Amino acid sequence: MTLQSRKSEIKELLFEINATARIRRGLGSWLGNGIAHVFKLATTENLNDIKHLLTEVLTGTKEATSAWRKGQNLMTRITTLTGKRLP
Repeated sequence: MTLQSRKSEIKELLFEINATARIRRGLGSWLGNGIAHVFKLATTENLNDIKHLLTEVLTGTKEATSAWRKGQNLMTRITTLTGKRLP
């Protein structure tokens, strides 16, 4: 897979997690948390941790891509200048 498709996949996952996240209060919420604990299901805290991790991965990927582009541009300029100096 390409880097762009991975970034798109992470953005979609973040959108899905945010779209399904709801703040629940009352007896249903308490009961749901108990069931989640018993069956080892993801809790709201787990989803928040996943969102945070995916956001960090996406940010790191953007920074790495930017640094790579700058490095590539520098190498291209060096190669061009060297080619012009050598007969």
